[in-house]
Amino acid sequence: MRVESKIIDFKIALFKKGYSISKFAKALDINTSYANQIVNGKRTPSPVLAKKMAEILNVEISDIFNITVEEA
Repeated sequence: MRVESKIIDFKIALFKKGYSISKFAKALDINTSYANQIVNGKRTPSPVLAKKMAEILNVEISDIFNITVEEA
């Protein structure tokens, strides 16, 4: 499974909820740099972390991430 950030939609969701990257990272208990890389599409979160991010922002995972299932 591959999880990729929808960069613009992700940033809009953060803005609507009043989160800076650092506040969002604290809420997730992750490093600010790592959160920034995920939001900007440079790193891929685990499915569990992607779900937690969506829950904190009160959105569906598909609102902020493109999810593709890779066949073996």
